[in-house]
Amino acid sequence: MRAVVRADGRAVGKLLCENGCVVYETRRDPSRHLCRKFRAWGIDTGVLDEIVAAGAATVRVVADGRLEEADVGLFLTKGIRADLGDGPQVFLPRNHFRRSTATQLNLGLD
Repeated sequence: MRAVVRADGRAVGKLLCENGCVVYETRRDPSRHLCRKFRAWGIDTGVLDEIVAAGAATVRVVADGRLEEADVGLFLTKGIRADLGDGPQVFLPRNHFRRSTATQLNLGLD
């Protein structure tokens, strides 16, 4: 596991190795972090560059006891680039994410 840190020094997620694949996992509060304009989860462009360079295949958002996962490649091909006041980000609409609960995947989320 390795922490992913934004340019301002704040940890925003972690890189995990699961079954030989690299997963970027981030915990988010939908009331604060879900982009309503695009109905999407966003990733800071610097963070996206870092997880791509690390070979991440999947982005996992943990929010309200639910897991939402999408292929990193979808952020690159279907993502919407915008700066809505928090710096440049790439937003991927939620319809591109697979959804499940933590218990469905049998993950112990702290």
